[in-house]
Amino acid sequence: MSGMKLGIFQSAGTPGDVDANLEVMVEAIAEAASDNIELLVFPEGFLTGYYLPDLRPALVPDTRSAVNKLCAAAVKHEIAVVFGLLESARGQCFNSAIAIGQDGKVVDRYVKRALFGEWERESFANGKSFTLFEYLGFRIGMLICYDVEFPELVRELTLNGANLIVVPTALMEPYTPIAEYLIPTRALENQIFVAYANRCGTENGLSYVGRSAICGPDGNFLAKAAPDTPEILTAHLHTSCIRDAKSEAGYLEDLKLQF
Repeated sequence: MSGMKLGIFQSAGTPGDVDANLEVMVEAIAEAASDNIELLVFPEGFLTGYYLPDLRPALVPDTRSAVNKLCAAAVKHEIAVVFGLLESARGQCFNSAIAIGQDGKVVDRYVKRALFGEWERESFANGKSFTLFEYLGFRIGMLICYDVEFPELVRELTLNGANLIVVPTALMEPYTPIAEYLIPTRALENQIFVAYANRCGTENGLSYVGRSAICGPDGNFLAKAAPDTPEILTAHLHTSCIRDAKSEAGYLEDLKLQF
């Protein structure tokens, strides 16, 4: 069975300052690689900042050079990276996540589908479909923040073979129960791994709750961050844990038999 050391980078970031965030990300990639982490996940919108109140397409920071530098850092340190950023194209803004492989190539790009609150719905065009990519024996899906709060979106990925879902997020007060209760539930009810990468600190008046987490297919926390501490959270994932979780009751298989 396959295994992987996963890392989550929890930090605050600097809203609108791509250069400052890039510097932090490159340093984090190097630190993670030195700890033998094979996949490092950053929070929602981390490269650009997430909550930019006056956002419109002309004000979305240009990230092309920064993404190229992150690709170079990934191949240099032989580590895969997933991170959030805001993008613009065709006169619209998108809340996106990009996956970079160990070879420094962009292997996947996902656009947030479930937009939260008035600001997001006014600022972004939503994505229309899921994406999956293969890495170290895992079939990995990406969701962004509010997406994971819909069981249908997680189940869709699971039905299409995902055994790990990574979730760059920007969960703010007063929604702590999402991190505390809903994330392990999503892992348990689908019998997969869920990695939830949140911000901490504040950004343009929003206070983030931290509590990034990695949950196993039995619904237990494999690792959990503090509410307000920047850190790299780590856990070893093994696909054999999914087999073990399903040994007594495999929810998806049993659902097919019963109905």
